[in-house]
Amino acid sequence: MDAVGLSGLITPSLEEMCNVATKLREAGISKPLFVGGATTSDVHTAVKIAPLYDGPVFHVRDAAQNPVLASRLMTDEREAMIAQLRERQELIRREYASRTSPDVPARVAENAASSEEQSKTLAQATSSKLKIAPQPRPPYLGIKTLDDIPVEAIIPYINWIAFRNLWKVKEGSSEEEAVRRDAEAMLKTFKGKYRMRAQVAFYKAKPQGDNIVFEHPSSCPCCAGEKRTVLPAKRQSEPCADGRRLSLADFLAPEGDYVGVFALTVCPEFVSDLQLVKEQGDDYQSIMMQGLGDRLAEAASEYLHEKVRKQIWAYSPEENLSLQQMLSARYQGIRPAVGYPSLPDIRLMFTVQRLLDLPKIGISLTENGAMFPQASVCGLYIASPQSRYFIA
Repeated sequence: MDAVGLSGLITPSLEEMCNVATKLREAGISKPLFVGGATTSDVHTAVKIAPLYDGPVFHVRDAAQNPVLASRLMTDEREAMIAQLRERQELIRREYASRTSPDVPARVAENAASSEEQSKTLAQATSSKLKIAPQPRPPYLGIKTLDDIPVEAIIPYINWIAFRNLWKVKEGSSEEEAVRRDAEAMLKTFKGKYRMRAQVAFYKAKPQGDNIVFEHPSSCPCCAGEKRTVLPAKRQSEPCADGRRLSLADFLAPEGDYVGVFALTVCPEFVSDLQLVKEQGDDYQSIMMQGLGDRLAEAASEYLHEKVRKQIWAYSPEENLSLQQMLSARYQGIRPAVGYPSLPDIRLMFTVQRLLDLPKIGISLTENGAMFPQASVCGLYIASPQSRYFIA
């Protein structure tokens, strides 16, 4: 083995890459690590992954560059390349620290007027600004399972830009046309054969500092007698343009509110058929099928959230948005998934699963909290008009 490659297509992959780097180090492996994929960046690689690993960690923007980089590392360029990499990543870490640490003199000088505000707890600083009213009561409390969502209903919600990015083909190119044609042909075979499975749960909830405290109804089958579940939410390390540093808990009414929880996945037939394709050794077809499964899971998230807003919870019944507007999050409320900047630690899935009955829809968790099947999504529904997505 000359190098190890890690690819992250969805946000939860970022945390899993850190876990893999740690495990490799513990196993005594220090071969060059190549990190790439749609969710990765130079900053995340330098700040989050590289410090966990003894060997060099390269961020590679294009998968086609992996063999080129590997070849160069087998020449006498190797030591110089690694030295330059580590110097550059150290500069990135210093720059990152200067932007995020309140102890850096330059930052203190720049924000001297807000130093007193910084000394408060962030929860206090935010609660004095955000005035959140409770949202309407949902139609039920606890869990409901939607076990038969036809693929035909989901296909119109597919984000084809994200699919194109998976294949690293240029917009409007003949390669894009060929891949899209093959994808649409495969999707035709999915119709009437596969379905999506989902759960939607609603709970009374209150903010408690940066945490969200869920109250279990007495009839809840998943809580094992517990009366509440506490979900830690990450507060921003840097302020937004308006000066606030947000946590999901800020979007709940302090006196009590409601929060939805959801999970969805592909059906068991899809999982078994995908495994057969992989065993047949047809890499193109297996990548195509897995990619479409991932896109269907994301599309089902969009489909289900629209149903929740307009029909199930019905807090926005008059909404009339195009797919592009939905993909741009023009709707009321937010749908943060585990792995988003507001819930970055994938191990939070062990907490979220206490609010759902994941085995009932065929989802299991790895020891690190990753979901299986891979084409699965899990997250929250927050309905407040003031809620918004934010970066950590």
